[in-house]
Amino acid sequence: MYDDSLIVSASGVAFHMLLGAGTALLSLILFLGSMNTNAYQQSFQDHHQQDIVYAVATGTNSVFAIRGTQVLANISVGAKPFGATFDETDHRVFVSNYANNSISVIDIWTDKVVDTFKGFNGPTGLIYVQYTWLLYVAEYQGNDVAVVNPFTGMILSRIAVGQGPRILHTTQ
Repeated sequence: MYDDSLIVSASGVAFHMLLGAGTALLSLILFLGSMNTNAYQQSFQDHHQQDIVYAVATGTNSVFAIRGTQVLANISVGAKPFGATFDETDHRVFVSNYANNSISVIDIWTDKVVDTFKGFNGPTGLIYVQYTWLLYVAEYQGNDVAVVNPFTGMILSRIAVGQGPRILHTTQ
């Protein structure tokens, strides 16, 4: 059901990989610590000491925070999580939950869900665009992309894009 794909941001700050085969789905988002281009990245490195991988596990409805070979946290999110994106300014990971039509917001300092946005139509892929402060969510069942305020969860608009959108990427 899911396509294998590799997505790397143009800025090199985030690496996102979606792997799928049948019902098994694993989505990884890795924050690269080798690029010390701003104060946030330095504080992120100081806090975590090295790179953290957030693995979205559909079968367990959770996200795993991983450093090296060690699981740092098992974070419960909504039903059938699909994708993740990172907000480096406000230190959050957004996770789409396909089965209960929601987005979980994880604070990376505490590795806890701090908010849940509702009202989506089968959210799959999502991406946070830093320079516009907007969250874009592919809605598989709605055949559109929702444009979302990432602070309130309010859906600002929906853009029809055709049948079953799943993965989003930006050129930023």
